[in-house]
Amino acid sequence: MQRNYVFSCTILRILLISIVIGVLPITTYAEVSVKIYGDDSYAPYSFLGNGKVTGIYSVVLQKIFEEMPGYTVDLAALPWKRGLRLVEDGEIFALYPPYERKIERPYMDYDLAILDEELVVYCNKSVLNKPRSQWPEDYFGLSVGNNAGFSAGGDAFWTAVKKGKINVQETKGTPLIC
Repeated sequence: MQRNYVFSCTILRILLISIVIGVLPITTYAEVSVKIYGDDSYAPYSFLGNGKVTGIYSVVLQKIFEEMPGYTVDLAALPWKRGLRLVEDGEIFALYPPYERKIERPYMDYDLAILDEELVVYCNKSVLNKPRSQWPEDYFGLSVGNNAGFSAGGDAFWTAVKKGKINVQETKGTPLIC
């Protein structure tokens, strides 16, 4: 009787293990596919060139994504203002270059900068016939070009724009001049 009991328990264990092994799926991890959007006309950082997303940021991100096993990341491009709206509406996952603007864009999360970038003002020689070291006061009465949807310049600059002291002319993007 004892022998039959041990035999029955062994058979039951084998049967139970067989059922568990047969029922449990073999665990495999599928790659996660992600689409990230960049500005389509912010050369040389992010733009469409020959129908392909390219630029400094795009190349850096592609190198990073190549080192991320388990992820397939596709880059696409669209106009910056549209991208901002789509991120805000939750229709796209990510947009670059994000430029940390927590007050203007509370709907965006920021982690690390892709690169350290410094914005500069370029002027015609005739504008620089006198020193212009105070921003934005020394630029009152002038027109300043700005990429559509960008909010560079600082609070004092945008206050001067609202008061009509500086004229802003928006353009779709940054032309690539080589």
